[in-house]
Amino acid sequence: MKHTPGPWWNSRLEVGTVPTMAIKISNHISGANYEEALANARLIGAAPELLESLEELFEKCQNIDPFIISGQMIKAKKLLNKI
Repeated sequence: MKHTPGPWWNSRLEVGTVPTMAIKISNHISGANYEEALANARLIGAAPELLESLEELFEKCQNIDPFIISGQMIKAKKLLNKI
């Protein structure tokens, strides 16, 4: 794992580790407007759990007929390789 372990938590426009924001991931998340900035903070805060879920899904789907899910598996693998 290369990133700060989760779970992460967002408090308005800040993201850090739970429960006390012991490690701050970001002090200020921005966006085109306040609502977009809040949505960005929620997405960043969910990143470790999203990664874990994608990794688990990728592992479980490797035994499914590749013809059925080959496109999704390729996309998932590309996303995992970005991290």
